[in-house]
Amino acid sequence: MKKCLFIFIILIPTIFFSQDSINIILREKAVIRDSPIPTGKIIEVLEVKTNAVGYDLNEDYLKVKYNDKIGFTNSLWIDNNPNFVDYITLKKAEIKSKYESESKKKEAYYIRKFGKKKYEYIISGKYWIGMTTEMALLSLGAPKKINESVGSWGTHQQWVYDNRYLYFENGILKSYQN
Repeated sequence: MKKCLFIFIILIPTIFFSQDSINIILREKAVIRDSPIPTGKIIEVLEVKTNAVGYDLNEDYLKVKYNDKIGFTNSLWIDNNPNFVDYITLKKAEIKSKYESESKKKEAYYIRKFGKKKYEYIISGKYWIGMTTEMALLSLGAPKKINESVGSWGTHQQWVYDNRYLYFENGILKSYQN
């Protein structure tokens, strides 16, 4: 009996926390939006407390299904209960872990592709003669404008940023101007 009770106590939290959804109560005046952002279009403002199922946490917004409708609401509109707090904590940890894992994969990919020294320059926001357009995009982000000339010699591009110009010939940085 003790062994069964022990297994039951250990497994119940595991089963609960592996769920992808949770039963919640939306507060009176809860704002439901069409997207998980503060500027999302308001679908409905609830007049009474409403039972719902929450899933797909996105930052502070939770996708909710209520009264056969689906929308997004800020976690502030959800009645607090210990299970919901645990659910949010678990989901945020999952998101962080996934982000860190993806970041490490990207880092390993770019180190293999460009070498460690060039990768360190890129993540520092540096640029240099000989870098490729891909490296420049990763290092500096997208330019405000790209002016392009095409001829028998190949392709020449001028990348325009706020306070600098980069000049590429056939995808390789040949000069720059600050």
